[in-house]
Amino acid sequence: MGGMNAGTDGSGGSISLVAGSGLNSQGGQGGSALLRGGDGYGSAIEGGFVGDGGNVDVRGGDSQAGAGGAMQLTAGASTLGVGGTLALASGTGGDGGGLLALGTASSEEHGSGAGDLWVSTGSTSNGDSGAICISTGFASAGQAGGITLSVGASGSGVGGSITFTAGTGANDMPGGEIALVTGNADSSSGSISLATADAAATSGTVSLMTGQTASSGSSGSIEVATSGSDDGGGGISIAAGMGGDDTGGNILVEAGDSACEGGEVRILGGGGKGDGDAGGVFLEGGDATGSGLGGEVKLHGGASTVGVGGSIRLVSGASKTCTSGDLYLSSANAGAEGSSGSVYLRTGTASTQSSGTVSISTGTSIQGSAGMIAVGGGGGTTLVVVSSSKVVVRPIPKVSEATCAFRRVQGCENLVRSC
Repeated sequence: MGGMNAGTDGSGGSISLVAGSGLNSQGGQGGSALLRGGDGYGSAIEGGFVGDGGNVDVRGGDSQAGAGGAMQLTAGASTLGVGGTLALASGTGGDGGGLLALGTASSEEHGSGAGDLWVSTGSTSNGDSGAICISTGFASAGQAGGITLSVGASGSGVGGSITFTAGTGANDMPGGEIALVTGNADSSSGSISLATADAAATSGTVSLMTGQTASSGSSGSIEVATSGSDDGGGGISIAAGMGGDDTGGNILVEAGDSACEGGEVRILGGGGKGDGDAGGVFLEGGDATGSGLGGEVKLHGGASTVGVGGSIRLVSGASKTCTSGDLYLSSANAGAEGSSGSVYLRTGTASTQSSGTVSISTGTSIQGSAGMIAVGGGGGTTLVVVSSSKVVVRPIPKVSEATCAFRRVQGCENLVRSC
């Protein structure tokens, strides 16, 4: 036992407990050192007193004004072989394993803060540095334990952060990856939830972006995709929040700016394989459940400061062997007491030059007749049929007579199905 004030400078005496060394020149193993508490006996099943096993308390010395004594657990080094292992494990038990608590002490009332907790592997000049693996044990008859990373609450100031940062790559090698993968199962795999916490005022923002690059090279891409399945691929839903008494949230999809040419925004329906139909693209304004107006769908070409403004092109789909798709421009049917919406086709105004032209024409045909242009009002009004050879103006017949009437007009067979 160390004595008090044994040193010339008033320091306490030291104690050294060292097992014997193996000094055999042919290879000797060093002796082991064991420090353990006493065993406890007794069982409640036998009606006796239950005694706990004895504790082992190893701690550094206290200090009045200086730093408290440090405690260091270091496994043995090896000159040519592998260094010794340091294992911290709680005891096994018939009613469950013991708790392993690893933490820093709380700060006193006038302290500057609690201590930090560092977990890291050693550095190396040859080979790879060590890895850190955090995992829970296997449960053969129950549910495996979870892993929780949580930051404590702040009494004042902003809340603490959690940062995941992969390693930096050397020279031209890429940096390390961060992979978040849910657990597998025979039925369904687990879900991933990425969300900010609820708030009394404004909830936090979720930012998903790639890093910037130097003068050369492109920045990274962001890919959001579901996997395929024989029973149907998973969908992707992007929805803004409800506004309650205020305006609902907006959704903005914007391509990147460039000094050369800005990026494009493309929305494509899924392709149809075999005899299946390809998927469509629907742009639809929101419904108004009360007396408000339904949401508009606006297609605007981009503006230009000096050059020509961007165009808007509505083109139906092509077909390699059959007829190309139709292009319909129509307002919706009216309700019981309203009028159907109008269709306006006009050019914009001009200040010093001529306003734009409205041109309506059909495509040419190499072997067949060119398409016709039919302009007509509702039932009982006039129909104007324009072909490459003549203009026919006639009253629109009743629906029951439409087929026969249109077939009397040369080259007008395509208008039969319109009736």
